[in-house]
This record gives sequence, C-alpha cells and structure tokens, in this order.
Amino acid sequence: MLWAQIATPLFYAAPALGLCWLVSRLLDRLSWRAALLLILLPLCFTGRALLTGKVYGPINLAYTGEPFAERAPELGVTPAYAAVLHDLYSQIIPWQAAVRYAWSQGEWPLLNPFMLCGDVLAASAQPAPYYPPNLLALLLPLPMAPGYLATLSFFLTGLGLFLFARSVGCREEAAFLGAAAWAFSGAMVFWISWPLGATKVYLPWVFLAVRRVAKDPGPGSALLLTVVLTLAMLAGHPETVAHFVGLGLLYGVGEILARPRATWLPIAGWAVAGGTAALGLSAIFWLPFLDALLQTFQWLLRQSHTAHVSGAESLGDVLYRLLPNVVPFVHGFGRFSASGAPQHFLPLATGFAGAVALPLALYGLVRSRWPGRWGIAALGLLGAAAGAKVPGIFDLLGALPPFHLALNDRLVMVGGFAVAVLAALGLEAWLAANRPAGLGRWAAASAVALAGLVALLRPGLIERGLPPGFVLDQALLLLVPLALATLFLWVRPLRPAAVAALMALLLLERAAEMGRYYPAVPVAAFYPPMRPLTHPFPAERPARIVAQHFGFVPNQATHYRLEDARGYQAIHHLRFFQLLPLWSSSDWFTRVERLDSPFLSFLNVRHALVPRGQKPEGWKFTARGGSLWLWRNPNALERAFLPRRVRIGDPEQERLAGMQAAKDFAEVAWVEPPPGAPEVPGTSAAPREEENGRGTLAVERAGLRLRLRADLDSKAWVVISNTAWRGWRAREGGRELPLGIANHAFLGLELPAGHHEVELFFRPRSFDLGLGISALTLVLLGLAGLLVWWRESQTRRFPAPALRGRTRLAFGPYNPPGGPPQSVPQPAVPRELP
Repeated sequence: MLWAQIATPLFYAAPALGLCWLVSRLLDRLSWRAALLLILLPLCFTGRALLTGKVYGPINLAYTGEPFAERAPELGVTPAYAAVLHDLYSQIIPWQAAVRYAWSQGEWPLLNPFMLCGDVLAASAQPAPYYPPNLLALLLPLPMAPGYLATLSFFLTGLGLFLFARSVGCREEAAFLGAAAWAFSGAMVFWISWPLGATKVYLPWVFLAVRRVAKDPGPGSALLLTVVLTLAMLAGHPETVAHFVGLGLLYGVGEILARPRATWLPIAGWAVAGGTAALGLSAIFWLPFLDALLQTFQWLLRQSHTAHVSGAESLGDVLYRLLPNVVPFVHGFGRFSASGAPQHFLPLATGFAGAVALPLALYGLVRSRWPGRWGIAALGLLGAAAGAKVPGIFDLLGALPPFHLALNDRLVMVGGFAVAVLAALGLEAWLAANRPAGLGRWAAASAVALAGLVALLRPGLIERGLPPGFVLDQALLLLVPLALATLFLWVRPLRPAAVAALMALLLLERAAEMGRYYPAVPVAAFYPPMRPLTHPFPAERPARIVAQHFGFVPNQATHYRLEDARGYQAIHHLRFFQLLPLWSSSDWFTRVERLDSPFLSFLNVRHALVPRGQKPEGWKFTARGGSLWLWRNPNALERAFLPRRVRIGDPEQERLAGMQAAKDFAEVAWVEPPPGAPEVPGTSAAPREEENGRGTLAVERAGLRLRLRADLDSKAWVVISNTAWRGWRAREGGRELPLGIANHAFLGLELPAGHHEVELFFRPRSFDLGLGISALTLVLLGLAGLLVWWRESQTRRFPAPALRGRTRLAFGPYNPPGGPPQSVPQPAVPRELP
C-alpha cells in the first residue's frame, strides 16, 4: 500500500500532462503555465488526501455504526461528518469494489453478488465500469481510487471550462479564473465523487463541442462531440446526459442562428453524426441499462409519480431554494438540521461559484462583447429556476420527454456554469479595456448587497437550528474575500497583481467554505479485518448474511466478499421489491429487524450479525465479536434446492398472499414456467399444485457463476434464490436451458430425470447486442479516420483550388471580442491543377 500512496500523485500527473499535450496539439495551444496551474488546481481540495496517502471520502461515516464504531479511536477516525455523503460509503465505493471483483474473476462486471440476492452491476449505470478514468483507477488499490478519481474529475472539468472560455475570446488568465469558479462551484464540489458528478464534469466540454461543430462543421468537430458525449454517457448518470443533450440543443440553436443560413444543414448533419456515433460507442452501457430499468420499481414510480414534475407551491418555497445560489450556507451544508427542509438534497441545490465570481459575472454580462453571453446567462437562469422549482418553468420541463422521467432540479448546475463563464468574460473585458471602469464599484455593490442579505437572513437561520458561530464563520468566509477583491479592483494600475489576487481569493474562499467537506481518512480505517467478519466462511458453498437493525450497514459486506441479502440501491427489481415486506422493514436500505421470518431461510441467509447479549430464537451461536456476534441459521435452505411441492399458474395476488402465509418454503414453491413452455399433457391451464420430483442436488459458487449437480428420479423444478433479472442463463453440455420464475422474483429451472451438470451465469442479451454495436462503431470510426487521413494526405500532395471545410480540430487564430479578424495571407492558386 505504501508504494501506491507514493505513486498515486504521479499516476494523476501522467494522464493530466498527456491530455494537456493532446489538447494543445488538437484544440487550442496551452502555455506551460496554464497547463501547470490547471493540473495543480484540484489539489486545493484533494491535495491533503492525495499527497498524504489518505482516503478522500466519507469512510468515517461507517464508524457511526457497528461493528466499526468501537474501533474508531484506535484507528484515529472521527465518526460524525456531513451525513448527506452517506451514499458514497454505502453505495458508490462498494460498487467499485464489486466491479473490481468481477474483473478479477475474468468476468464482465454485469452481476453484483454481494447485495440484494444478486443484483445488476453495470446495468444499474452508476458503477460505470467502462468509464476510462474508472478503468485507470483499477491500477491503484481501492482506498486510493476515490481521491485519484476526484482529482482527475476536478482537472477535466476545469480544463473543459478553460477551453470553452478561450474559444469565446478570453485570455488564459480570465479562462483560468472561470475554470476555478466552475470546478469549485457548489454543484461540482458536492457531487465530485458521485457518478452524477463524474458526468457533470463534461458540461463545459459539451458546450465546447457544440460551438466547435457550429463554427467548423466537419469530421474533426463531430469526433470531438462524439468523444465528449461518449465519456459523459459512460460516466454513469444517463439522466444528466439527457440534460446535457437538451442544453446542447438550446445552445446549439443560438450558435447556428449566428451563422450563415447556407451552413445550417452541414452543422446539423455533423452534429447528428457525432451524436449517433456516441450512441453507438456507448451502446455497451445504455442498452443493458434500459433493459434493466424496464424491470424496476423506479421505472413504474417515475411514470406514475408526479412530485418530481410539480412546481413549487409558493413564492416562499421558490425563494427558499434560490437563496443557496448567493448565500450557500443557508441550509447548513448538510451538517445541521433545518425544520421544514427536505434535509437530504437542499444543501446541493445551488449554482454558487464563489462570492468573488459574482461581480465579475455581472460585469461580464454588461461589458463583454461576445454575443453568446446572453444565451449563457439565459441558460443559467433556466437552471436556477429548475433548481428552485419555479412554477410554470418547472412544470414545462416535467412535461417534456425524456425530462418527464428526470429530477430536473439538478439542472441548477447550469447556474454555476453560467456564473463561471460570465466571470471569465468579465475579467477579460476588464483586462482588455484601455481605461477599465466600473468593476470595483460592481464588487463593492455586490459586497454591500450580500452583507445586507446575510444580516436579514441571520435571525431566521438561527431560529431554524443553525449555530450562531457557524453563521458568523460562513458569513465572514463569504464577505471578506469579496471585500478584499474590491480593494484590488479599485486600484486600476495594478491590474496584474489584481488578477493574481482575484484568483488567490477565489481559491481561498472556496477551499475555506467547502475544502473540508470530504474528509481525509487514514488508509488503515478502510475496512480493516475485524471480528466476527474474519470468521472462516466456506468460499465454495454459497450462503448469505444479514445484520439486525442498523448493524453492518449495506453494502459494506462487499469489502469482505460476503453476500448480503440486504442492500442499498438506486433501482430495485420490481418483483423483488414487492416481496420486501416478507422479511425487511422500509428504510433507506432493506433493514432486518426480526430473524424469525421463514423467508430469510429461503433467501439462503445462513448467518446473522446480532447485537451482543441478544439470542435469536432458533439460531445457533457461532463466533464472538465486539459489539456484534455471529449466529447461524440451521434452517437456511441451500442456494438451489428441490421443494417438495410446486404451485403453477397462480395469479399474482394469490401467489403473494400464499407466500405471505407460508411457514416453510422448502415445502412449497410457486413457479411460473418460461414463456413458450409446452403444456403438460393431461393438465389444464388453471392453477394447480403437484408433487415435485425427488433426487439429490449440490450447488457451488465459481466466481460470479453457480454450478449445479443434480441426480433426479423424475422431472423436477429447481428453485434458485437469486433475483430473476432478465439476463440469467442456464447451460448444460453447450445447450441453453429455459429459465422460469420461482417464488415470484427468483429463478426456477425445470430438469428432466437423470444426471445433470448445469452452469448458471448472468449475461443479458442486451449486453451482447450493445457490445457488438460498440465494437462495430469503433471499427467504423477507425475506418473513417483512416479515410480522412488519406484524403488529407492526398490534398497535401495535390492541392485543390479551394477547400470547402477544414477537418482538423484546431480552433484557428485568437480574435479578441470586437477586434478585427486576423488576415492570413493566402498563396496564389493556379486555376487548373497541373
């Protein structure tokens, strides 16, 4: 681990330098100073973890519960922190561990065996196993991966904003300030380690690619759009990609209208070509995702649920959600409760990009000469309105497909993007003017207005539960940097010093406000061995584990390679979800309160972690721990078993009622034959109950697969307690066997009499199709690239009288906004080719 702690910063620097070189060659020249500053920029937030070999993430939240809490002092962990980050330690990082396990077994990361009785992995989208930075992170130990990925994400999104600002006429100093404002905006800092944040990284790149296609339609521009959309899709949050497409279309319309009408069709054609190629390249990701989504409770909920498309109920609600865009701490950054507030998401409903950036953005809107600033400002206002759920606007968004299925308040991110771009334009306008005027007054007015707003809000904030000391500290962090920036901006002759001061003040402000939002945790605290989790569980004989109450919170079992019947997931198999009342209580995860449910035995739950001193009835003591002891369930059924009787053809409600009343699932199982299965001669289509076949059955786990060996006296149904996601396949002797459904949500397999050796594996047809489409698209793009290269080489050898369009990626000469275009001498061209 020591080598990894030392090598991780170098492992970040190598691809960052490579990307800067590539960008400088293909898009826009980067000075070495700009490249160095952009590479160092993320360290303002991640440096204390990346450079000291610590875990950049809220692993300490695991130490608020058992069995970890008792070891917190020993490992130097402070358990309590921003609770809204709990998804990271209980979802995102365990998913990364499951992906690593799948790759280590030589399997595609399609199945997560460690939660919810076998859950989809890649098809649940957010594990993002094909995302290139995630693939790079596989070369590092898992504790180093969160800090590495966050650092790379900050760099990528800062570089994207920098390039976009350069493309609209900003010099490097102004573009860098905009990059810092966007990279450290509230929406980016909070979400940086989520798949949603990894996708947001590409928002400025989408605008850059759209502008490139509009300015220079051709293969190179379309390729840039393809790469950007593909990376955004593979990053793991399709909902955000849908938002990107909508934003790109709106911005693209504005860019097209600014071009000659004769270019509209080529621009649209190359944009469609780029988007289509991106869909083809990412088919391996989105086809299995759509296939899985159609099987989920969330799909049903989003189609019938209306809360996410309804507008705010009152002006007060709208103002309540708008305030964080200018005063970011009004909801306590998630550390403190606020009565009447939806505590989980309000701290992140913000487009705040730093108080120092606000007067620059206003100045840029007024003084900049780039016409597109008004479109960017309009999109920023649209994002703020969506985040505040403004009636009318929010309702309209919710009525437009595919946004009718999305959480559109997350569009608030565009507010921070707009502020960052306008701030870069504002600084550029100030630097470009011979006699700059007004920016100091803008900053002073902004400081006075913010101070008045904070003073007005302070009594209400304290009344809602925010500590007075916290309000004072955050108010100073908001106002003092802006006041100092005002002093520098007021002294016009010292513009170089003022620019450096503005950058430093912005970075200091954001680092002080949110720099410690993510803790840096010692590597030794990353799920160390502890009793009773070190008990020797049989590796080959599959069995599941649960914990009572809030013990051993899912999905921590993934780090110990234990299969937990519980889980915390963003999407749930619909049929599995319908069975949760049989064995668990409703909470933010599937919580188990009692261990006497016969359904737990059916789920192959052989072990349970129970608070010390409690004795679950019917269970056998196995091993001591600290706060949790391990007990064994002697009645647990094997992962695959032969029920004594089967019921076939029961309607859903009768089936669910029968399972609710069942006392022993080894006695009877409810089965649904696979579609197209032939009817048994002499039977009717009416529901019936029959004796199941007898025989011997053994099951073992081989990585992500199950192997069954059966010797049956007669035809029998085998019940397998793995969730019946579409994509499970059974194979015997090279021949696939049809799978049915058992006990409403699990696998059922009918076998004839005799000896059988069956392999069960998870590989959806949608994955095979997506893999084929992605591979074919990659080949076609390679061939197209070779064709373009060949044509360009021929053009260089035999120059044509005129070129209709460029195909390279370079942007061309830098033209200051409003300045005269640079003329490039053209060589004399003969009228006819020799």
